[in-house]
This record gives sequence, structure tokens and C-alpha cells, in this order.
Amino acid sequence: MHVYIRECFCATYNEQSNSIEFGQCLYNCQKKDSADIDVGYSRLPQNISELNSWMCGSLNRDSTLCGRCGDTYYPLAFSYNVSCVKCTGKTNLTPE
Repeated sequence: MHVYIRECFCATYNEQSNSIEFGQCLYNCQKKDSADIDVGYSRLPQNISELNSWMCGSLNRDSTLCGRCGDTYYPLAFSYNVSCVKCTGKTNLTPE
């Protein structure tokens, strides 16, 4: 059996409650035009232990529904999918 998730929704695995949490989120939105939102589907990994890294890893996010930037990462203000970047400490605000 394959499980799919609709674009602009997230799913993460909670080890403490042994459950999968689903919710709407900006992080999985690939379309930039509001008319295109919610038209795509992605197949979730079959191995539940891979779900969080598959859903949140490329955005450098973690936590429930990819809601937090990973350690030493911060939100990129001018991104369509609210990804997180590692800051260099420079004042020009460019990602590393």
C-alpha cells in the first residue's frame, strides 16, 4: 500500500506517541501561484522512520510538521517554502 500527501500539507512521525501527524503547512508548497496550490501529490516513504527526514530534511527543518529550523539554522525570510539556512554571521544576510 502506498500513502500520498497533498501539496501544502506535511506529515511527520511522533516517536513518543507512535503516531503520524498530518497538517497544512507552507513548507511542502512548491507552487508559487496561489491558483496552483493543492494540485500535486507526493508518495510518502514506506519506512516510517524515514518520514521526518524525507519531509523536513531538504528544508533543514525538524519537529512536529517541520515547524522548527534545525540546530544552527534560521528561517530564510525571502523564500517561497520558508526553508532554513545556516547563517554565517556576516551582516549581508546571505546564506552560507
